[in-house]
Amino acid sequence: MKISTNFVRPAQQAVMPVMVAIWIAAFCLVAAAGWLVVDSAQLRGELPPLRQRFEHIEAKGNVVVVPVQLPSAQELVQTRERVAKINAAAQTKGLPTSALLTELETLLPPEAWLTSFHHRATEGYVLLVASAASADPLSVFLLKLERDPLFEEAMLMREMQPTSNGQTSVQFEIRLKVRS
Repeated sequence: MKISTNFVRPAQQAVMPVMVAIWIAAFCLVAAAGWLVVDSAQLRGELPPLRQRFEHIEAKGNVVVVPVQLPSAQELVQTRERVAKINAAAQTKGLPTSALLTELETLLPPEAWLTSFHHRATEGYVLLVASAASADPLSVFLLKLERDPLFEEAMLMREMQPTSNGQTSVQFEIRLKVRS
């Protein structure tokens, strides 16, 4: 009589690859541990010279070098006065040039263009020349400049009618005083 059971048979086919994988993993771990031991020994060998170097730098850092001769109080006062004069001369009144150009771009009609622009920042003035095919766009531009709160004064200095390439255009030379 034969008895049959329902037990699961061991999978002998998977045993060999699993054993190989375990041995490979074990070998890799042993190699990594060996590498760490060798690296640790190298670091311990470098430690004494590094400690000596650190002690040398630390001892050197405690030495304070005193300048041989400081300027006198009178020389310091004179230097401060010169620096204050230079700073006062370098200060500008009003907006920087880029901000002025941005504002003029928003005010300038599409039919007109700037021919010349000179910003006297220290004096707070702008001298510009605007051109157009007719005087109407320039009159609108001048009116916008007079109403703009950025400028204290917008003054038409002169009107010109130059001819270039056989075409006549109108130019307004305008002086602006920037509000400070």
